[in-house]
Amino acid sequence: MGGIMSGTLEQAPIPQTTLSAMQLAVAGARLLDTGHAEEAEKTWREAVRLDPGCNTAWSCLTDLLARAKRLPEAADCLDRLLALSERSAANLLMFGESYCALERNEQARELLSEAARIDPSFEVRVRVLIAKLDAKVEDWEAAIRGVNR
Repeated sequence: MGGIMSGTLEQAPIPQTTLSAMQLAVAGARLLDTGHAEEAEKTWREAVRLDPGCNTAWSCLTDLLARAKRLPEAADCLDRLLALSERSAANLLMFGESYCALERNEQARELLSEAARIDPSFEVRVRVLIAKLDAKVEDWEAAIRGVNR
């Protein structure tokens, strides 16, 4: 018998719904690789229905929808993925960049700024990304101010 007292750690069994969701996430990737995007989407949606915490399926679904220019749906999936993820500087930077691509500029700005507060080594990269956001909406003065800070 293991356990903390015996010096070994026992892992809790993985719930069947989690295993099934991961299998569906992999199956969806295979479907997409063979050109079956619609079936892949259905498969990933089933995976997150079974296990709403399946980051892999949410990530794949977000990417598929973004590539299909279904930006509001992709942003909704990204919101779900963000809620499930650790708020590390690297994750916040990645999510900020993703929200930029989905034209969710305010969310992007907030996440990028938080990433730079947590890890100052991201400051220059964040300033450039925020300046790009400002340039997209033709706020040239803000874009120049942001880069020159």
